[in-house]
Amino acid sequence: MRDWLLGALKIRSGEAEKVLLMGLYLLLAVSTFITGRIARDSLFLSSFSKEHLAYMYISVAVMVPLPAYLYARIADRFRRDRLILATLAAIIVGMVVCRALLASGGAWVVVVLYNFVEVFGTFLILQFWTFAGDMFSSREAKRLFPFIGAGAVVASVVCVALLSAVVKVLGTENLLFLQMAMLGLAAGVVARLGRLERARLTDAVMQSHRPGQRRTKFQVKSQVHDVFASKHLKIIAGMTVATFITVPLIDYQFKVLAKEAFTGASGVDTDALSSFMAAFSALTGIIAAVMQLGLTGRILERFGVVASLAVLPATLLLGMAGMIAGVANAFHAAIFTKGAENAFRYSIYDATMQVIYTPVPGHVRGRAKTFIDGIVKPIAGGVAGAAMVAIVGPLKLPITSLAFVAAALTALWLVLILLIRREYVTQLLATLRRRRLDFSEGTLVISDEATVAVLRRALNSGNTSEVRNAVELARRVVNHDLTPEVVRLLAHEDADLRVRALEILGRSSSLAANDQILARFDDSDAEVRAAAVRAFCAVVGEPALRVVKPHLGSDAPAVRGAAVASLIRHGGLEGILLSAEHLKEMQTSPDEQVRYEAANVLRDIGVRSFYQPVGALMRDKSARVQNAAVAAAGAMQSPELVPSLVYKLAQRDTARAAAQALAAYGDAAVEVLGKVLAQEREEPALRRQVPRILERIGTTRCLDALLQNLAVRDPDTRRETARAAGRLRDKLQRRVDEAKVRTLVDEEVREHYQNLAALDDLQPIAGSEGPNLLRDAIEERLARSLDRIFRLLSIIYPLKAMELIHANLKSAQVTTRANAVEVLDNVLEPDEKKRVLPLVEEQPRQRVLARGAEIYQLERKSAPEWIADYLVSRDPWLVVVALHVAGELGLMHLADRVAPHLTHADPIVRETALRTFAVVAKPHEFVERVGALDEESHAAPRTMRAWLLHEAERVLAASNGAQVDPDAASADAAGADAAPPTARAS
Repeated sequence: MRDWLLGALKIRSGEAEKVLLMGLYLLLAVSTFITGRIARDSLFLSSFSKEHLAYMYISVAVMVPLPAYLYARIADRFRRDRLILATLAAIIVGMVVCRALLASGGAWVVVVLYNFVEVFGTFLILQFWTFAGDMFSSREAKRLFPFIGAGAVVASVVCVALLSAVVKVLGTENLLFLQMAMLGLAAGVVARLGRLERARLTDAVMQSHRPGQRRTKFQVKSQVHDVFASKHLKIIAGMTVATFITVPLIDYQFKVLAKEAFTGASGVDTDALSSFMAAFSALTGIIAAVMQLGLTGRILERFGVVASLAVLPATLLLGMAGMIAGVANAFHAAIFTKGAENAFRYSIYDATMQVIYTPVPGHVRGRAKTFIDGIVKPIAGGVAGAAMVAIVGPLKLPITSLAFVAAALTALWLVLILLIRREYVTQLLATLRRRRLDFSEGTLVISDEATVAVLRRALNSGNTSEVRNAVELARRVVNHDLTPEVVRLLAHEDADLRVRALEILGRSSSLAANDQILARFDDSDAEVRAAAVRAFCAVVGEPALRVVKPHLGSDAPAVRGAAVASLIRHGGLEGILLSAEHLKEMQTSPDEQVRYEAANVLRDIGVRSFYQPVGALMRDKSARVQNAAVAAAGAMQSPELVPSLVYKLAQRDTARAAAQALAAYGDAAVEVLGKVLAQEREEPALRRQVPRILERIGTTRCLDALLQNLAVRDPDTRRETARAAGRLRDKLQRRVDEAKVRTLVDEEVREHYQNLAALDDLQPIAGSEGPNLLRDAIEERLARSLDRIFRLLSIIYPLKAMELIHANLKSAQVTTRANAVEVLDNVLEPDEKKRVLPLVEEQPRQRVLARGAEIYQLERKSAPEWIADYLVSRDPWLVVVALHVAGELGLMHLADRVAPHLTHADPIVRETALRTFAVVAKPHEFVERVGALDEESHAAPRTMRAWLLHEAERVLAASNGAQVDPDAASADAAGADAAPPTARAS
């Protein structure tokens, strides 16, 4: 039952505690804010007149932005959970002070409380969503925020429903104690979340403290320019002004009339007023929840943005009209109007407002929203407060007169909504021309009438680029028929657009455009004719056989291939039998283009049992045909082709296509790829490509395969494996065996210190550059060693943090490097910090070695001893250099260490080992060992082996006094001339 429930809520393994705690945190935050508003409204209305209440709207408009501005200046300097805990503590202290002052009976305390509630409420919600942004990735947010957000819905319904009864027991003033208790619970929840996600929260802090990064300042001038340079944004700003003047006027009316309704001979019944406010909020919260969860999406999709935006102002106008006309009691009309605002503003209206922002370019959208929400809204609220002061103060007009002002503003609001539709469509069209629509999901479906109308206009445009972009989006349209517009594109001068139009018509399965498709069979462009054949067969099915059959013999390979593939897919049994022979002929054609199209046919039909012809084409002499066959293998996903694809990774011409094809297999290829990665005898160049393919597939099985192979011998393969494992772990957000990874980090760190010690020991040898060459190689490998350490750390620490630190450690700026070390010092665990920090701190090498010697038992040896040790290194390049140095110095006693490298997996190591073994081994031993080796697959070592064997045999023959055949000698001389310079030097 538990697993089923978590699955239904899209909560994955290991997420339940975090998600439930976040939902509880939001419930407590919203409940505290709602309780505070109910208490402060009731207390204020009991203590002050309606004239004084009007001033509160002005004071709130002034008081809220200032703390928000000050908070924004320090918000990114501290870890989010710690900052929230400090804020919660400050709010609780403020509540304690307010409750104590309320006991004194001072009316001014209620004014302070009124503003204090609005300020801390803004902070509670702001901090929750920024905290949630740190806790979840964008993909997790899309999946989990709807459930977490339910905490606000529950709070708005359950909390206020309970308050109606609680306030009768505790009293309004003592609701402050309830708020303190809820904030105390929230603090406990945040502390637990901070412990659960320490690494993620640390990563979030470091993202705002990138070394060398300049802070972005809030520039009002640039925000104003962004808004007023766009008619679309100007209308949105106008709608915001109308909304946030009208809403406070309605809120003010409601509160004043509610106060009058609960005022008796003894004054205002504060507790009864609080109970009413709670019950009212609960009822409107239920309506808002139903609207948000059940109706908003449907209304928006079916009726578009105008109808969705108009629901709120139209309902408000209805309520105000009832009050003005005297149709209903003023208080009842105020209840209806305020209820409509609560129910519709936070559901359908806010959701649709986000939609009309979507056509705005991303870089402008963020600044515009900041300006509109951060400046326009508070100013509008202040204007509303000033209007209230004027109307109920100097003008002495009745409270119901505010309905006239609000009604006029609401009418203006509705006019702006009608205008925004035209601008929304215009902005969509402009965005479409620049192809700037930001769709983060590849499964986008377009069904909105307004968007479809934009596409219809774009498909009929004279701008080819605009039409091309519209065609791309037209593929995603559902429940709307774009056939007339697409058919017109069949006569377009651009052949590519004709092909795309035919592809859309082929997928539509509509017979309405058959004649127009058939007419394209005679198109001047072969690709268009091929697309027409595919579309016609897809729409007509088996009856298309008679019409398409003649094209099986087309002179154009593309058309012929399209006919074969289409008849196999759509022509029934007769089509398959008829096309099979043609496909066989195409596979063995002497024409490269025909064989290329044969591979494309096999890709299009995607029949797994056709793996043998694909395998044959993968061995074609043409790289272009091979790549097409490799793509076909990726589309077919036949298990039999996986080994062949793996070995295509070793060929430069096919490596990229083979990687894409193997990635297309998904989990089906993981087992083989894992075995290749683990096989030390495979060529390193091939194995190094496997981690990237596993990362691209991106499943849990891939991560497991990578984690199992973090300790492979080849250092560059280890680096690639660690890099892929870190990125995939970050993407999947999966826990790993940290102890195992820390052990590997320790091994890499120890090896790094040991290489530093060897570097210090490798002093020059008179008359030889060998030690210097080995020193240079070690220096170069130390940088790679450090890279591997950071790649491993990225598996157990935040990926972006480790990548950022490592990148900045390479900076030319001293301060940037120092900042990177400082950040690393604050991230690593104490034990790892002790080992890793000395490697990146700028200090003398001797001091680094001294620190390493305190932690590890570092070996110290002479230069010849180090050369012998590097002959058995895990690093092929260090082995190559050690082999070269051993040969240069003629270290005969190392022959037994050189010999095993004659069969090394790396061809460069084998070639170098041959040259060195020829120097350090006796001729008869060389001939015996090398002559017994298996056949060499690589050209360079093969040539080297043949030449050196000839040389060794000639030396042996000469030493035995044998007569050298002149022809053989001549051949040997030719071989020597043909041998590589390095071989001749040996």
